Amino acid sequence: MKDIYILLLLFFGISGIAQTNPQAATSAPDTEPLPEPTSIVTDYEHLYTPYQEEQLTDLMNRHHLETGIKIILVTINPLKTQKEHFEEIIIHAGDVLGADKKSIIIGISAGYHRIRIINGANVIPYLSDKKTNEIINAVFVPQFGENQYYQVTVNGINEIVRVIKEGNK
Repeated sequence: MKDIYILLLLFFGISGIAQTNPQAATSAPDTEPLPEPTSIVTDYEHLYTPYQEEQLTDLMNRHHLETGIKIILVTINPLKTQKEHFEEIIIHAGDVLGADKKSIIIGISAGYHRIRIINGANVIPYLSDKKTNEIINAVFVPQFGENQYYQVTVNGINEIVRVIKEGNK
């Protein structure tokens, strides 16, 4: 009985230490937690100018009105986050910004050389994972190597929406 009590004490003691704030778990050591995202364009890596962020927001809002699909864009700064938390951060940002089954979350980290697009369940019939990977490899990856972050993001979003509209006919 004493052994069970010790195990329970250890279990609850250790689980009480676990972090419950997803942002705290995703920050790199010795850095402040990332601020909560407040816009459908959350540029933690500072890949875009304020004007470009505004243009991307307008583009994504127009596509949302046209298709009913919300697009959320998050860039991840490798100086402030750990690579293994890349996907966790973009999912968290999507959750905070109201992503649902009819949303697309685009996560980008130039520093980590990673792009991830997560399609909501109601998007997949129009934009499969296979087609999403084709867009990443054909549109995003080649131009990202040239550091054309804004233009490649615009091109990628436009291609995603083109495929959705085509599949929605």
